[in-house]
Amino acid sequence: MKKVLASLLLLACAAALSPITLGQGKADGQRLTKNKLTIYRPVKTDVSRPLRELKAKPERTGQQRVIPIRPVPLPAGTDTKTVQHDPVLQICNDCDPGDGGGGGGGGSVATTPGLNLLGQGTGFSGPQGTFSVQVAPPDTNGATGFSQYVQIVNLDLAVFDKQSGAVVYGPVPINTLFSGFGGACEASNNGDPIAEYDKMANRWVITQFAIDFGPPFLQCVAVSTSPDATGTYNRYAFAFDNFNDYPKLGVWPDGYYMSFNMFQSGFGGFIGPRACALDRKRMLAGQSATMQCFQLSSSQGTLLPSDQDGPSVPPVGSPNYFLSFGTNSLQEWKFHADFSNPGNTTFTGPTVIPVAAFTPACFSNCVPQPSTTQRLDALGDRLMFRNAYRNLGFQQPETLVVNHSIQTAGGQIAVRWYELRNPQSPSVFQQGTYAPDSNNRWMGSIAMDRAGDIAVGYSVSSGFTFPSIRYTGRVPGDALGTLEGENSIIGGSGSQVGGLSRWGDYSAMAIDPMDDCTFWYTQEYLPFTGSFNWSTRIGSFKFNACSGGNRIDDSRFFVRQHYVDFLLREPDQGGWDFWTNQIEQCGTDTACRDDRRMNVSRAFWESGDFRLPDIQSHFQMSGEPPLVNPAPPPEYNNDEFIRICYRAYLQREPDTGGFNFWLNDLNNCMTTNGESACYNHIIQAFLGSTEYRMRFGQP
Repeated sequence: MKKVLASLLLLACAAALSPITLGQGKADGQRLTKNKLTIYRPVKTDVSRPLRELKAKPERTGQQRVIPIRPVPLPAGTDTKTVQHDPVLQICNDCDPGDGGGGGGGGSVATTPGLNLLGQGTGFSGPQGTFSVQVAPPDTNGATGFSQYVQIVNLDLAVFDKQSGAVVYGPVPINTLFSGFGGACEASNNGDPIAEYDKMANRWVITQFAIDFGPPFLQCVAVSTSPDATGTYNRYAFAFDNFNDYPKLGVWPDGYYMSFNMFQSGFGGFIGPRACALDRKRMLAGQSATMQCFQLSSSQGTLLPSDQDGPSVPPVGSPNYFLSFGTNSLQEWKFHADFSNPGNTTFTGPTVIPVAAFTPACFSNCVPQPSTTQRLDALGDRLMFRNAYRNLGFQQPETLVVNHSIQTAGGQIAVRWYELRNPQSPSVFQQGTYAPDSNNRWMGSIAMDRAGDIAVGYSVSSGFTFPSIRYTGRVPGDALGTLEGENSIIGGSGSQVGGLSRWGDYSAMAIDPMDDCTFWYTQEYLPFTGSFNWSTRIGSFKFNACSGGNRIDDSRFFVRQHYVDFLLREPDQGGWDFWTNQIEQCGTDTACRDDRRMNVSRAFWESGDFRLPDIQSHFQMSGEPPLVNPAPPPEYNNDEFIRICYRAYLQREPDTGGFNFWLNDLNNCMTTNGESACYNHIIQAFLGSTEYRMRFGQP
């Protein structure tokens, strides 16, 4: 093994690990000089006690209330009275777009159902009590981790066990998460919440606004310190002078990106959308973190940040991609945040992406239901959560999938969906409008799995169909622009009455990080006719051809991930082939493959590229000395070595218990063994750890 390692280390310092220059791209528009960067510091930050130990905040009681609906302007020149011809309209499941569109081959989309759970709303209960509907709409969304699913609605959250579907925590008011924090984040429970799972760090990110006592108006953000949603959280409060409506969140390697619709203090006129970036690195470490924001004008509509799915991160340095829609177009903005040097932060755009002609769906009180004249809101003025990003891998495309609701010539509302390719220079790869019958379909959410399968979930309603939850999808072999026949998650059993039109305002289709194949969709429905009696459902399913397993067991993926984790770049072809071959020479010999994987990993540690100042600065926290001696041979302090293991392999700061355990293990090893053998022992342990493997699939 020593001869193999010596050979690998020699080659590691040679051309096999030579850097490549990544294209910087061309500016799509002028720097937004009239919309200057504003930096916000948190007004409060701390670390919570475990959520499971916090006393639940009292539920809001008294008169049930409607959360006001606040429209944003449609693109200039939009004519909502004349329905445009839609060349990508799909009105059946076995015909082509343009002919009345389809191509899914008829029948329901071929998926395997998983759990189908009652979510928060009417009839829901858990360890912390029974849910009581106090407001409308529910703003239903959720995210999945490796063992838990978190659903969040107005105004509560609940945690589910993914395997059994059991409710392990909740329902509790969302501001329970801020118990002991003080201020409006603790005292107010106003909603518009988002729950996300940061798959790169295995952490939960939960946010809602606090507006009861504004101005200032607060955005409350909590980032978990472990993969356990019931554990401790790093908590932050950011203050705005104006009202931060409709917040949306996207997880990205260099930040948590958010969008807001800003309204004048006192809930007055629309100011414009605001695009913001939060310092993810410092928030994961529980340190004080800034928020960088750009304010756009009132002529611009709602923005939606990109949200990463899958284990393959965007190319290093990629901006976050914000989308909105224009007149027969999508608009893309690029947000590059530099928290070390804010002068380098840029927000550029828009790039105008032509799409098939469409007429936006109506905004409010316009979706019919059975046996009532009461209609539901459609929110046709904005893109729907999420703007889902996926990097399908080296020499494979980067994609964005997104949807919104449009009006068809047949009178029904339909889901218009898009797959964009190469977001640095974006174009439409495929698009479609799904209207296979006379039902209305709206309030959708879309995502893509590891195989390139796409799923879209949405609400369905008409004069003869109670508000229900369905989904459809496609596999890569289907005709472009088509979706297959839909499946039902649950059929509604009543209409919403009592003068209540509020519906949505969004839903969420999430991808399971365990297998990167299973979709989880959550949305509202009506279990019986009434007012303020909404319920929600959580359904999971996967496409039959999407295989599970763990990507890190694939040699090419393993090597590529080391380039990304250690050298912060995509591999050059020569280096990628060389290191992959070192592992593949073992054939099916498991012991040999494990040994070679450890040797390859160690080679990245020893490479000259890894000791470059720009790379080392990435692994440092502010104010810390360099972690690695820049001159060969590399020298480590044992505590530095353990810290780098956490930052490179697990993509997080070490917890105190884990750090002390591995440091003691390393020190004890070195009392009887050589330094190199002990380093290899630790590397092997991190490569085989459940947490490392859970970054890429089932452990």
